[in-house]
Order: sequence, then C-alpha cells, then structure tokens
Amino acid sequence: MVYALVLFLHIVGALGFFGSLLLWVAVLTALRRAHRVEEVRPLVALVLRSQVGAMSSIVVLLLAGVVMTLMAWQFTTDWIVVALGTLVLIAPISPLFIEPRLRAIATLAKAAPDGPLTDTLNERIHHPLLITALYLLVPLLLGIVFLMVVKPSLSGAVVVMAGAGILGMLCCFPFWVTPPLDRHPHEAERLTRKERTR
Repeated sequence: MVYALVLFLHIVGALGFFGSLLLWVAVLTALRRAHRVEEVRPLVALVLRSQVGAMSSIVVLLLAGVVMTLMAWQFTTDWIVVALGTLVLIAPISPLFIEPRLRAIATLAKAAPDGPLTDTLNERIHHPLLITALYLLVPLLLGIVFLMVVKPSLSGAVVVMAGAGILGMLCCFPFWVTPPLDRHPHEAERLTRKERTR
C-alpha cells in the first residue's frame, strides 16, 4: 500500500513537470511568433509563474523516486544509474540557460514601450540557445520515463538516452542554421521598408 502511494506521487510529479514543459514549449513558440512588445509581456509572465509548479513537481518526482528505489530497488541497478546520471546532467539546464534568458526577456519587455519588438528583444527571443535548452529537456525526460517503464539493461539504457539526446539536437538544428530573417519574416519586411525610404 505504501509503495503504491509513493508510486502515485511519483506519477503525479512526472505529470506536473511534463505539463510545465509543454507549457514552456507552447509559450516559447508563441514568443517566436510575437511581433509586438505587449504580446511578449503576458507570455513571459505566464511561464515564469509556472516555474513554481515545475520545481514542486520535480521535487515530488525525485523524492518519490528515491523512496521507491530504497523500498524495491537498489541505486546500483543499471537503468537507475543511467536515469540518475541523466538527471544530474540536465538539472542545470533550466536554471542556467532557460530561466535567466526568460527573465532577461521579461525585463526588456517591461522596459520597452508598446509597439513593435525592439532589435534587442527580438534577438533575445530568437536566440537558438533558449529553444535548444528546452527542446533537449523534453526527449531526455521522455527517455527517463521510458527507462522507468521498460527497465532495460545498462547498454539498452545508454542507447535510449543517447538516442533521446540525438533526437533533441536534431530538433534544434534548424534553429541554428536558418538565417534570422527567415525565422522572423516581419524583420525582413521592416528592413525592406527602410531601404525604400532611403
């Protein structure tokens, strides 16, 4: 009964964290389509507020996972070693690469007047590192869920997580090679108007 309750909390934590990740992906997609400062402010505020829920979910997820491991498994179990190692590697992604950039965007949007995006704000929103960090998190966390369900051998677990990382990088690749004007077509239109007024 106790194990079932802990498992339930573990699943709730996973659902809460994945819900937050999906919200971040949706908000970042909307941000990259925004053309005005007043569109950016509520989007960034929403994702920053959701971080409390995301952090609470990840704490519940990890604590429940540790308790389950102590009750029914061992920390030396192959798939658990790979899952925990992956969590240690990806843990700094949000605090180092996602949250600071979102807060910088929020600060710029708050300081800027209503109207078209400033060049600095536009550059911050479309910087590929932000979306790369987020798009890497999703497949890696899905890979960890796969390990928890299937419980493969060490080699199988390593292959799964390596594949998840490669998938994340492939999803991010277009954002690094696409010219900025293609990512933000209204910028090209604005530059064209400037050329006409010369």
